[in-house]
Amino acid sequence: MILENNQQNRSVNNGNRESSVQKWAADIDKIIRIDGQDPAVIENVIKWSQADTFWKDNILSGSKLREKWDQLSVKALSITNRPQQETTLPGTTTLTAEQIQATMELRYAN
Repeated sequence: MILENNQQNRSVNNGNRESSVQKWAADIDKIIRIDGQDPAVIENVIKWSQADTFWKDNILSGSKLREKWDQLSVKALSITNRPQQETTLPGTTTLTAEQIQATMELRYAN
């Protein structure tokens, strides 16, 4: 999704899509394995970040996603708590605020 949204940005694809995908996979693996995040929450935060005009231009790598994870997940959660606003892309599954909160509580409990 991020590569598709930023096809012209050489800092994202470095001219080599396969290399970028491998780097993203390694960073997402760290977010899951080391940081203890649930893959569904990661997916939701990425989708939210790509729908947000500010974060779309700032999350261009897996390492930046990991670095800014706390800010992104809190922002996504605060937006999710406002039912009048759409926070995900059309046709995607939205995690409830309770699901995101429970996942974050598990992360910070350790």
